[in-house]
Amino acid sequence: MTTDQTGQIDALLDGLAALTEEDVALLAGAWEEEDDATRRRAWATAKGHMRRAKTERLMDQARNDVGRWAAASRADYQGIAGLLGQPTHEANVRLRAAPAVLDAVAAILAADALDEDERLVLARPLESVAGRDAGRDAGRDAGRGDTAR
Repeated sequence: MTTDQTGQIDALLDGLAALTEEDVALLAGAWEEEDDATRRRAWATAKGHMRRAKTERLMDQARNDVGRWAAASRADYQGIAGLLGQPTHEANVRLRAAPAVLDAVAAILAADALDEDERLVLARPLESVAGRDAGRDAGRDAGRGDTAR
């Protein structure tokens, strides 16, 4: 494990709070569209690499962090559904998107061991949403006349 990997994972996890409900739904959908067989192969490669590199603890920590992000909170129990003890749609979508976030963490931790197809199947769903956010931010900056980068 490198400090670069730790920084990448921290940035990834910190960025979850900025995702909109639409972003999370797109993330879940993008993850569901990826090839299952390639994902299983990628995870087998990633698990072996994490075991050899002794980064399994970082993956476990990421699972806990993503689990807290995906778990329903009090704010997710609103309206009639909340009165009936059912979380809002947003909470359910976060649960569907959680595997995509964990795949992205695995892609970071096992980057040296994954082939390109394996890396893409793990990283592409979150990268597609992150790229969408960057475009949205650039458009917002352009609208304000910001030129500093």
